[in-house]
Amino acid sequence: MGTIFGKGLYTRKEITEYTTITYLTRNEIEHLLVKFMKLASSQIKADNQYRVPLGVLMEYPEFGANPFGDRLCKTFSSTGDGSLDFEDFLNCVSTFNFKAPMDTKIEYIFQMYDFDNDGEIGDDDIKETIRRLVGERFEYTPVEEICIALNKQTDLDSAGGISFTEFKAACAKNLDFQEIFKINIF
Repeated sequence: MGTIFGKGLYTRKEITEYTTITYLTRNEIEHLLVKFMKLASSQIKADNQYRVPLGVLMEYPEFGANPFGDRLCKTFSSTGDGSLDFEDFLNCVSTFNFKAPMDTKIEYIFQMYDFDNDGEIGDDDIKETIRRLVGERFEYTPVEEICIALNKQTDLDSAGGISFTEFKAACAKNLDFQEIFKINIF
């Protein structure tokens, strides 16, 4: 079997294997490989072990224009530093593909919103989410009121933070969830 794009990076067999472990088609994976190779142009090595740094990824519109682009990269980075290799990149795009199940998306979205990585979405996480979505336009009091209202609706056990189970239940109630949380780069 030959290699894709004559670069010696991935064989047709490897691309086919990616179709079995992602929610992407062969054509979508090949399209993503071309995009990734453009991002990684200065990093490409023959052993496929190249990573695109977070700063370069943030120049990519799907990450840079997203208020959570850096969190998205850090969540999917296998090294935790926000840099992505091709498999990390595929995992990210596949997770937010329209064909991916809601449970898979919820798991990663929870991680993105858990800014302090303590296993729950607390008031500081909610405040950071609001700041990223609307900037500094809200004064302190309305943000506090939003935190209280959100916790009242979502923190079912009144533990002072939103657990993964509570977050999942809240997401399941949102009829537009699948449409809101997707990356469309095709």
